[in-house]
Amino acid sequence: MDTLKKKSFILVSCALLLFASLAEGNALMGKNLRNAKVFMEAGHYPEAVSLLEKSVLEDIENAEVYFLLGLAYMNTDNFQDAGAVFENAHKLNPDFGHEIGHEYRKMADWSFSQGEYPAAGKYFEKAVSFDPGIGQHNGYNFFVALGDRTGNAEYYAKSLIYAYDDDHRRQRVAHKLLQLSSPSCKGQQCEVEREEEKDGKKEDGGQKTPDTADNRPSTKVVFEKTFTFQDAFENTFGQIRAIPFEQGLVRVNDEIEVIARLKDGREFGGREIGIWMGKNYHESWVKSEDGYFNEIVRKKPEGSLIISLAKRKDIEVAVKVKRKIDPETKFSESS
Repeated sequence: MDTLKKKSFILVSCALLLFASLAEGNALMGKNLRNAKVFMEAGHYPEAVSLLEKSVLEDIENAEVYFLLGLAYMNTDNFQDAGAVFENAHKLNPDFGHEIGHEYRKMADWSFSQGEYPAAGKYFEKAVSFDPGIGQHNGYNFFVALGDRTGNAEYYAKSLIYAYDDDHRRQRVAHKLLQLSSPSCKGQQCEVEREEEKDGKKEDGGQKTPDTADNRPSTKVVFEKTFTFQDAFENTFGQIRAIPFEQGLVRVNDEIEVIARLKDGREFGGREIGIWMGKNYHESWVKSEDGYFNEIVRKKPEGSLIISLAKRKDIEVAVKVKRKIDPETKFSESS
């Protein structure tokens, strides 16, 4: 009987020691995770990386730890390892796809704002791989914008993936590809060369003759201005009357482009920006998730183009209106 009691005592003691060890391990893992979050909130990402790498080893099935480690890697410019741990987080919990996609989307926007266009395209496609909704809502405009900046036909071709059944979008891309196929259009020099042609000049400084004149339409910027919160007519949310349509600054078939950036150059997701085309805000409100908006005017606009900064005082917004000028009307446009 005494021997049985001794064995029972030993088993109970072992169980208690095991439980205590597990509890201590869980407490340590929880402490590492909590401290890592504190470091990340303070912007101390290398310290967070060290703690999160320990947390991953302690709990290899915790999707949140992988996700946070991916964020910390991205903020220490370790994008290769970030991709690997993001994949693990997504496999363990597909719900993290939206968050991971948003992080890659921010990287795409930042690269775009810095003129790093190949990286911007790569990060945008990574964002879509985790959250297809990003491509559905913004893929067309993003790749058209890349095409406009670089003169690279591949970006316009990629935009067609997100054009879906929109014939207008397909026709617009087809027109841009046709422009790029012109012998006088050379990558990023396209717009420069067209401006030179519009002024009747060649690269060698000679004047164009009637025999060599280009009869294709050129693009002219008829309005361009950058706005900040100080330009707002309503100071609570920061609503800016960017273009009063009644002044005749915009015509049918003009292209309106809006690009929002943080004034200090930091990355900007742009989800706060609201854009209204016309008098009725509720019917024509557009939410720009990337700080970029581009639209062809299809009917005579009324009211104003209004931009809401949603209380963000650190944003500047560049607005352009572009107009196609046919050769036959150039003289009358300039006279």
